[in-house]
Amino acid sequence: MIFLIILLLVIFIFNVNGIFFALTGNISVISPFILVLLSLVIILLYKNKLLKLSIKISGMWILLLITYLSIGLISLILFQYYGEKVMLSIRDVITTIIILISFSGGIYYLIFQYGERKILLLFSLILFSSALSIILLKFFGLDYIFNPKSYFYRQSGFFGNPNEAGRLCAFSILFILFFLSNFKNGKFIQILFFFFLIIITYASIVTFSKASIICSIILYFLIFITTVRKNIPTYLFISIISFGAFIYISTNLDINFDRGQLKRLEGVGQLFSGDINQESTTDRTSYAKIGWNYIADYPIGGIGLGNFKSLPYINSAVHNTFFVFWGESGIIPFILYLYLIASFFYNGIKFYFKFKSPTLTFLNIGFGVIILIYSFSTSNLFEDRVFNSALIFTLVINYINKDIKENLNV
Repeated sequence: MIFLIILLLVIFIFNVNGIFFALTGNISVISPFILVLLSLVIILLYKNKLLKLSIKISGMWILLLITYLSIGLISLILFQYYGEKVMLSIRDVITTIIILISFSGGIYYLIFQYGERKILLLFSLILFSSALSIILLKFFGLDYIFNPKSYFYRQSGFFGNPNEAGRLCAFSILFILFFLSNFKNGKFIQILFFFFLIIITYASIVTFSKASIICSIILYFLIFITTVRKNIPTYLFISIISFGAFIYISTNLDINFDRGQLKRLEGVGQLFSGDINQESTTDRTSYAKIGWNYIADYPIGGIGLGNFKSLPYINSAVHNTFFVFWGESGIIPFILYLYLIASFFYNGIKFYFKFKSPTLTFLNIGFGVIILIYSFSTSNLFEDRVFNSALIFTLVINYINKDIKENLNV
């Protein structure tokens, strides 16, 4: 099972499905192979009596997806409109549920066998290695293999969409900062991971993903304020180096960036200043207005699974997970999703004040920030396997640490 989980992590974090599709134009071989691996993990979890624990760890998120799926299918029948993405949506939801079940128990088993530090070190290295492709593929002139022509001024590594690459960078920064702050590491590891952070921060910038850049800034600020008493020299150093590089290139816009890149960076500044408009959101506010009209007409049960992403003038450009849940399955999964996001912020506060663990506060609030921002900018966040992996790691770490601290009466 250990080998299977690590193999699946590599497949998901390196977007092997996308690589295979870019090279061959076909994913019909990889997808069944992944499902076979996931099924084997579930069988092994059952044999090791970990299946119930697995469902317990990710139970509320599984409930969210089952609610979204069941109400969406009922609404699909009632609405009697079957868009082109219906079957794809059904497949993706079921696959995500299987991933949540298999990964929850699988990652728990890995941590139980090798310890939290070693597994988080491994996960951080996998994240960094994938993020490094954003820079290396451009350097070696291989980025054209994965980048559509419309994205030529943005780098995306193994991901065809630079927004997905930016999301990878955000999660990489989150888990590397958590690893550095939560465990005692030698000087070599500290220096090496500081170097990783600088590279990933640069990779985040060259994706020109506004959501990624905003998440990165918030994460650095968050690690500084949550661990300020214990680690001020360390994180002051990280902040100065990372933001020094960002400020330098930002103050030399005309020299370093072309028109498309400059426009996206200006959008980041507009969003931080509260100027949310059609230009700063890359037309997403326009799609949101169109989508809201459908939600307002069918607020209780939605218009059916997959249909919201198949609507005229919207298609997958809706870029809003909140709208997809509410628009396709109604208000119940939407409220449940809001509750689950809020739980990360609640956990962060609880870890800080009850358990006196600022590093776990950083992990939870940082993850909550990422999922909140990307829910406003991604059509369906649950279709992203990097997000699925990061979600399960966060849930398992929370489960283990809550159990330990409550048993110790901390």
